[in-house]
Amino acid sequence: MLSAARPLTTVAKWGGLGADERAVWGSCRGSGAEPYDTMVDHVGVVSRCTCPSRRHPCKHVLALLLLWVHGDVAETTAPSQVTTWVEARAASSARRGAEGGARSPASDAESTSPAPDAGEPADPTPLPPGEEGPEPDRDQSRD
Repeated sequence: MLSAARPLTTVAKWGGLGADERAVWGSCRGSGAEPYDTMVDHVGVVSRCTCPSRRHPCKHVLALLLLWVHGDVAETTAPSQVTTWVEARAASSARRGAEGGARSPASDAESTSPAPDAGEPADPTPLPPGEEGPEPDRDQSRD
């Protein structure tokens, strides 16, 4: 997924880039007629993008984060749509906390953690005591 995001890590592909103490945002010109509005709450660790991708986070979110960590996104005041989204997420989180139960991340519409790529192994299931699993792969040439 990161390889799909790299071509989008040029400022020329983005409009309205900005960041503040809570979020980073921008509009990425993609294959669609309209740019994809992308935002990340880097405190709440959640993202939103208007692209049709089913992957979370999508390549636009990853590209935006790469631009931000490389210092290519200026600090500025968040536009109203970003502020509204962040405040709604914070209020929803506070309500869930007050109700005494948090929903699972999978029940949220936005992503809270990246899904493993098809080539990445899933978390292994623990084996019962006394049973051994397959020999671990010690070939580090792919790392």
